[in-house]
Amino acid sequence: MKIGVLHRQECFQEHLQAIEKYGLEPLEIREPVDLDRELQGLIIPGEKSAEFDKLLDNNYFLQKIKEKAERGLVIYGINAGVLILWVLGLMNICVERKSSKIRENFELNLIIPALGEEPVRVEFSSQAPCISGVKPNVGILCSVDDDIVMARQGNYLVSTFNPKFIEDLRVHEYFFRMVKDAVT
Repeated sequence: MKIGVLHRQECFQEHLQAIEKYGLEPLEIREPVDLDRELQGLIIPGEKSAEFDKLLDNNYFLQKIKEKAERGLVIYGINAGVLILWVLGLMNICVERKSSKIRENFELNLIIPALGEEPVRVEFSSQAPCISGVKPNVGILCSVDDDIVMARQGNYLVSTFNPKFIEDLRVHEYFFRMVKDAVT
């Protein structure tokens, strides 16, 4: 299976390594034409930044992502990547562009029931969006206090945190299983 990673910020390299570590083929997605390659999954990582804003303003790139999604591409939006799935109308979620509760970056151990009983180490960014609500067809996988931090709707997964995946690939493994289930 081939999994693309949108290359907009430096964190993309860690996702490529996670894909490779899991035995899948990683692909860098730098330009809209890269989406024409055969791929079964796409990871859209990133923090809110001027570079990410350029992506949100690039209608051609966004349209290519939406077309691939409508043809079955499985997508994981991480942190500001949540905004892409929301802007494209792929997920029935309500998003605020920046959480008013997070003032600085911090790490946290989260128990995500879909990943087992062992906590997962994640990092929250002060620039992270906030998922303020979901429609009934969206599954909430994890919340912190009253904030939704991970959700799934069909072939789409979002988290407002970055998984700390140097040793623990469970969040990525969950996504890779989604991809496998979609192609079999």
